[in-house]
Amino acid sequence: MFFKEKHTGLGPLGLGRRADKIESLELVEKLVSDAILGLDLDRIIAKNVWMYYLDKEGVVVKTKYESIGKVAKLLNVQHITINIHLDKWIKGGINGNYLFSYELDSLELEKLKEISTLRKYNNCKVWVYNASTLELMWDPFTSMQKAAEFFNVDYRSILNNLDTELANIKGGKLVLLFSQELTKLQKELLSNNIKKKLM
Repeated sequence: MFFKEKHTGLGPLGLGRRADKIESLELVEKLVSDAILGLDLDRIIAKNVWMYYLDKEGVVVKTKYESIGKVAKLLNVQHITINIHLDKWIKGGINGNYLFSYELDSLELEKLKEISTLRKYNNCKVWVYNASTLELMWDPFTSMQKAAEFFNVDYRSILNNLDTELANIKGGKLVLLFSQELTKLQKELLSNNIKKKLM
């Protein structure tokens, strides 16, 4: 036992009193210390949180909140989830939202854009067309990374040319890259645009 009972007679109302004598101060101090560390102080202390996400146009949207509790309520998650993601560059964030205890600088914003964009496009298929004939050259790649590995280039090279309608050399061939299969009408319009550029 950590405590030793010591009876001290009757109290002022004639009731028995009991005093607990602490036998090990070091043990008690450790228990108190562990209890303090285990407290979720962020639920009690206000702490500014900056939340970032990319909109449909690829623009970074920033919102400042006065506490972790408000962010947790907004995102409908527990406080521990906020603490896990706070100041962490975890891909995907919390439903696309990235949380920080400070305001990001310009370099960090660029990093955030890259992470968010990669997550958005990494699992999308890539269709590769012959830039001259608009014929589909291969079966669609299951991801940007797969296309990048096939052409032996960095994934950014695929990302930067995807859906731009700009021909570029990949694997020694002039190609066009798209995130979806072109319809007959899209091919006709694209073919006319290419012919105009060559005139």
